[in-house]
Amino acid sequence: MNRNDYDPSKLVKWREESQKTQEAVAELLNVDRNTISRAENGKVASFNLLSNLCTIYGKSIHELVHEKPVISTV
Repeated sequence: MNRNDYDPSKLVKWREESQKTQEAVAELLNVDRNTISRAENGKVASFNLLSNLCTIYGKSIHELVHEKPVISTV
């Protein structure tokens, strides 16, 4: 996925709100810090990475790819 598919600024905001560094998040996901940096700068990031980042920050992938969270009526 690239920056047209998601809002990378949300990743930065959520990471800062969780008081984690890029290095700390990278360690949690067992990836290089540059991988986190690329995702936060809107470079190509896998769906799996973005999904895992959302999980760490307690957010839904829908919040990352849409303006407002999708509310299920089921």
